[in-house]
Amino acid sequence: MPRPTTKNDLMTAAKGNYEKLNLLISKMTEEELNTPFDFSKDEKKKEAHWRRKTIFA
Repeated sequence: MPRPTTKNDLMTAAKGNYEKLNLLISKMTEEELNTPFDFSKDEKKKEAHWRRKTIFA
């Protein structure tokens, strides 16, 4: 599916994707819904700015 090029196409795509997201969330278990996101152990998820030291003392 190509990228939307008009406002109407964009609104249609956004509505469709929002419905897909809601459907996905509705199928999740209570445990999945209450599990916090934790990417601290995944090196690929750490952005460079997290490793920088503060220059202000």
